[in-house]
Amino acid sequence: MPGPPSIPVSTDASGPEVSSQDQTAEVISNPHSTIQAMSTMVFYSGGVSHRGIQTSTCATSADTGLRERSTSRRELPPPSCVEDLPEIKEVLDKSKKKSTILLYKYKWNNFLCFATARNLQTSPVSLQALLLYLKHLFDLGLTLSTLKVYISAIVSFQPRDSESSRLFSHPTLKAFLKGLINIRPPTRPPVPQWSLTLVLQSLMKHPFEPMASCNAKFLSLKTLFLVVVTSARRASELAALRSDSPYLQFYKDKVTLFPDVSVLPKVVTDFHLNQPISLPTLFPDPSSDVEKMLHSLDFRRVLAYYVSRTKDFRKSERLFLCFFGPHKGCPASSSTLLRWLVSTVTLAYQLASKEVPEGLKGHSTRSMATSTALLRGVDIPDICKAATWSRVSTFVIHYRLDLRAKKKTSFGRAVLTFVLQ
Repeated sequence: MPGPPSIPVSTDASGPEVSSQDQTAEVISNPHSTIQAMSTMVFYSGGVSHRGIQTSTCATSADTGLRERSTSRRELPPPSCVEDLPEIKEVLDKSKKKSTILLYKYKWNNFLCFATARNLQTSPVSLQALLLYLKHLFDLGLTLSTLKVYISAIVSFQPRDSESSRLFSHPTLKAFLKGLINIRPPTRPPVPQWSLTLVLQSLMKHPFEPMASCNAKFLSLKTLFLVVVTSARRASELAALRSDSPYLQFYKDKVTLFPDVSVLPKVVTDFHLNQPISLPTLFPDPSSDVEKMLHSLDFRRVLAYYVSRTKDFRKSERLFLCFFGPHKGCPASSSTLLRWLVSTVTLAYQLASKEVPEGLKGHSTRSMATSTALLRGVDIPDICKAATWSRVSTFVIHYRLDLRAKKKTSFGRAVLTFVLQ
């Protein structure tokens, strides 16, 4: 079997310098609703009014009828006037990322379609209209966390300091949300829906091997899956990875990847902005049949093939590219990467002639990867650092799976089989 393409080995362990930051926007679709034209909407970013500057109400001259005891001071302008100052408004408008603004506009237009069809008050938004819309979304199966995003989106389009801008803290709305929790308590699967072992075994066989001849689809699916399960990063972070230097560095014993510094992560802190992905090699010099088999999962080898094979149709320096259709060679979005992960698990089960689990989600790979690492003895702080979780509770509450569930029957079996004694 031919070896992977030759790759330059980096000796510089330093990562790329942080430059100016920006965020690529992407609108997330909702199959349950329609989009109304956005051009007629007025968006209040973070409660920031987009009205023109009112110089008459923003005067900052001192009140001539009052004198300070020591030195004369100017009156502070009211908050609404401060926000209309161009230099202040420009910064306040950056409080939300472009993707958040587009997402909020999309959800706001969905609300307008719903309210208009039912002759509900939208200017300003009434509590009745909001509650009816939330009940409608809840009946469609949306979770409580998703409903809160809709509330934030709707409230963000209300004028600041208005009664409708304070709907989020309304006692009736709080009671309504508690009622929804009691009707449908939030749950998560205590045990994994799919087998990581089964998928990894499939990646070592046809059609994912040999990598020198497999097509771009299977090469892309295998590369992405190995990155996800060995890094436990979000899809948005993986979509921001780059294939050029210094963002991608090959070493003899590992590969280091850095995200595009112009793309803001979900949580914008120094910790989340400057966390590289370092993935070790796996049996780089295999000597036995078992080592040769496991070497097919060596990420350094897989990535070298991927970078080499995508060079001919690459139209972007982003690492993961679309591999067919009119967008071939263009960057793959985070939603596309999540679909690839589902496709990989589905294909692995089909190749193994097993029933495909229902309700597969690409995001479940983070739970599977981190829970497997915990089972294998990796310390929780190391797991949280790899997955860029600043709090241990994030992993324990939302991601940890019980991978020992099948082994916990030993106690009951020991008691019942005592009859054999």
